[in-house]
Amino acid sequence: PLVHDTTRGRTEKETEAKTNKEAETEAATEAEEEKKELPDKAEYTFNNATGEKVTEIKLVDNTSKKVVEDLKDGLEDGKTVKVSIDKDSSITDKTSYTLTFTTKSGYKAEYKTLGFEVATIKLISEDAKSGATPIEFEK
Repeated sequence: PLVHDTTRGRTEKETEAKTNKEAETEAATEAEEEKKELPDKAEYTFNNATGEKVTEIKLVDNTSKKVVEDLKDGLEDGKTVKVSIDKDSSITDKTSYTLTFTTKSGYKAEYKTLGFEVATIKLISEDAKSGATPIEFEK
C-alpha cells in the first residue's frame, strides 16, 4: 500500500526515488573531489626500519613496467633516502608503482599499489609485519 507523505505531497515511492537521485548526485560530487590534484612531483621518503641493510630499492611503473628508480647502493639500517619522480604527460591519478626492496639477508618485499604522491614510508622487516604489507605509511 502506498502511504502518502503529507509533508511533501509525494508517495513513499516518489520520495525514495528523489532520495536515491540525491544520493547519486552526492556520490558523483564526492568522486570528483576524490580525484585529487596530483603533485608536480612524487616524493617518497624511505626509512629503513628492517634491522639490517637494504641492498636495493626499486620502483616500477605498473602500466609501462618501466623501472623508474633503482637504488642499487641500498640503504643502511636506520637511514633515510628520498626519491623524486617528476610528473609528465603519462602520469594520471591512476598511475601506480610497485615498490620492491631486498635486505642483506635476502628478504625480498613488494608493495604493488604505491600512487603518484608525496609519502614517508617505513620499510619494515618480515618479523615486524602485522599483515602482508612490508611497509608502513608515516605521517
